[in-house]
Amino acid sequence: HIKKFKRDEWIAHRDFAPISKLSDNCLNELISENVSAAE
Repeated sequence: HIKKFKRDEWIAHRDFAPISKLSDNCLNELISENVSAAE
């Protein structure tokens, strides 16, 4: 039986929100943004 909480605060308060799906070409979009910003 669990008698007291032993987990650290940073472990006990994790965010369990679902992961959102990214678009298939998200890396290509990121690269094109970085290239245009560098010019």
